[in-house]
Amino acid sequence: PCAASTRCEPGLQPVPDRDQPPRPLFGAGHRLRHQRDIDAAFRGGRKFVNRRLVVWIRPSTEAHSRLGLSVSKKVGGAILRNRVKRCLREAFRRLSSGLGQSWDTMIVVRPAAPPLTYAEATEALSQIFERKLLHDRSPSPSPRSGGARRHARQKSGDQRGKAPGQTP
Repeated sequence: PCAASTRCEPGLQPVPDRDQPPRPLFGAGHRLRHQRDIDAAFRGGRKFVNRRLVVWIRPSTEAHSRLGLSVSKKVGGAILRNRVKRCLREAFRRLSSGLGQSWDTMIVVRPAAPPLTYAEATEALSQIFERKLLHDRSPSPSPRSGGARRHARQKSGDQRGKAPGQTP
């Protein structure tokens, strides 16, 4: 049996952990802990969605990126929710350095398809970060997009989607 300060590998002698390089910690300073910070991430952040996650990302005033997690009881019991949070924290820790500057990131796990493994968490979060980087590189949209066209159609009396003889 191995002592608490060692790790075991099959067929090998226990190796002390101090031989390993120190792993960067994900302490309280790297988390969105205050409600005002979480609200600011929701209000001022850019929203990205995929099958597993809904993520709000906004520039941080801190020297390092910070993460907030919300995992509903709809995802599962406490053990499952904690596993999902551990996987997402580790995936964020490894992937956030590729974003460049520091960001406040709020992640809400979707109950229909939570990331149950580290690989799933990394895949879901990397998809979001790739879309975020693409969004940052794309030119800003023109002022007359989406709602402006719809408003212009309504003003001009466009009758799309109406049955013949129907009035607005």
